[in-house]
Amino acid sequence: FEPGTTLAAFLGVAAWPSISAGVFARFDQEALRRCLANPVNNLLYNAIPGKQRARSITFNEGIVVPIGSVLAGLIIILLGDQTGLLKVLALGLSVVWVVMTWWQRGVYSRSLLDLLKRSQLETFVRDDK
Repeated sequence: FEPGTTLAAFLGVAAWPSISAGVFARFDQEALRRCLANPVNNLLYNAIPGKQRARSITFNEGIVVPIGSVLAGLIIILLGDQTGLLKVLALGLSVVWVVMTWWQRGVYSRSLLDLLKRSQLETFVRDDK
């Protein structure tokens, strides 16, 4: 749901730059991401054993997110006034994000079902305590 609304917000701002498109983009970024995407992303870590979960979260939040922020900033600086190229690049990355999220959903579902079939869910709950 949320990657699709982000794509729609980007398309709205890119195609019709206006206050209403900007307000929707900000609503998508602040409200929808905080209320919907962040809790769902946290649930994705449930399929990882407790001891590895902390390492995964630390790696993602401490390395992957900052590197992504630096790369995004560098791309914006390097592209400068080439807004058309920036729009195409951002649109492409948005579509890739939607596709990867859809793929991740299937992989997570299969992983969780395999975990339940092997009856190891109870073991992971004990690892957290």
